[in-house]
Amino acid sequence: MKCLLSCCLLLAIGESQPVSHDEPIPVAERWWLMQQPSEDATINSTLAALKQAGASESRLSQQLAHAMMGLTEKDHRPPWPLVTTFADNLTHELLGKQLTNAQNTALRECLSEAVHRTGTSNARLASRLQGILATGGLTSSKTQVIISDFIKLREFVQGPDDLPVRDVPVRH
Repeated sequence: MKCLLSCCLLLAIGESQPVSHDEPIPVAERWWLMQQPSEDATINSTLAALKQAGASESRLSQQLAHAMMGLTEKDHRPPWPLVTTFADNLTHELLGKQLTNAQNTALRECLSEAVHRTGTSNARLASRLQGILATGGLTSSKTQVIISDFIKLREFVQGPDDLPVRDVPVRH
């Protein structure tokens, strides 16, 4: 009974204190409560869970979408339906695929960069994603929808790529 009361007290103390991500917080002497993982860690765990063919596709898709939204800058936050559509399509195609740790890391970095304003062009970042998906065993027909959604997402965050102006000779 004493143990049960201690656990309840421990939970109550942990719930009432504000916390920051990724740091253990003391809740009592010699007791620590781990906090929610960062969005990058959530993306990593989601990508790792996608290797299991029987995993819950909808749960993993939602988890990925929430993690990506958590990485966005408030002034450049894409619409929720756009993020969920991208996450749904990506999750559907990656479910059961055995990506290596290096591929998962590259994919996480690409997804993280997608929701931030950076100097990388949308086309270059989309090309990098396409390369990651291709090395992961996805065919080009399956990646087309994902890449299209990715570019829409990226354009909302950063804006469209500038097209270079070509010099066209004027004929007289």
